[in-house]
Amino acid sequence: MTLQKRHIIDEITRGLYSTPVETLDQFITKEITNHLFEDKKIPFSGMDLPALNVQRARDHGIPSYNEYRTMCNLKRAVTWEDFSKELAPDVINRLKRLYETSDPVLRFTPDQLTEIRKASLAKIICDNLDIQSPIQRHILDLPSEENPMFHCQELQHLNLKPWKDIESVCETQGRILNVGEYYLPTPCTSCVCTVEGIKCTTIRVTNCLKLIEEVGQAAVLKDEICSVQCSSYITLKNEDTIVDRLPGLTSEGRGINFYLAAGLKPPPVTIHRRKNPISRNFKLRDFSIVVG
Repeated sequence: MTLQKRHIIDEITRGLYSTPVETLDQFITKEITNHLFEDKKIPFSGMDLPALNVQRARDHGIPSYNEYRTMCNLKRAVTWEDFSKELAPDVINRLKRLYETSDPVLRFTPDQLTEIRKASLAKIICDNLDIQSPIQRHILDLPSEENPMFHCQELQHLNLKPWKDIESVCETQGRILNVGEYYLPTPCTSCVCTVEGIKCTTIRVTNCLKLIEEVGQAAVLKDEICSVQCSSYITLKNEDTIVDRLPGLTSEGRGINFYLAAGLKPPPVTIHRRKNPISRNFKLRDFSIVVG
């Protein structure tokens, strides 16, 4: 369809006055949300027009949604339920997932607002200059006693951590863990990945001999938690003379020679004294008659 076509203006006009307008349209075509000014040869080069419009509104100080509600004689929204008359339940649920705060009209969290208030045009200019030189804090006013010059390093920096999303993985010691996944950084330490980060706790050793056989005496000696709990089983401080030097040895069915050959102290020996069965019902004979 082109404007050079005969009677095209008439057709467009008839379409405009004969087609009912949509009462509400909450959707925006992907052509302008993902592909605005897109270069087909460059992946993901398209821009997002609605996002640009939101940013422009903030730059120009357009009032918040609540302000416009009061201008239209609507109740000022305080809870999500206050939207129920104007928005469908599925739309409210989507907004709940997007906003971290329970206040539906707060664009930023308190921590984010604190960081935003640190920003200044002077700092933005400093960050984009190759050679940073002294600059007045209120950049649109000339330097004066009331508007002195500062080095760029003296201007407040913006901390972006309040915008950081909650991570579903943890990275530690060169490995990636999912939330809820455990690992042992040392033989006697257990760590788990949580939404707050890595949390570790010590492990109580119930069988020092088995632990030494599995990880070696050297690893036990390096782990302070292990070495304290198993100190009575460790005699050699030389990492070369350890149990794992003796493959095939196990503590099961071994006597004192096993522990000595492995460089270990044998466990304490418990002596069980057996009662003489002969003495159970033994009574001393009565020699009073003979003695008398």
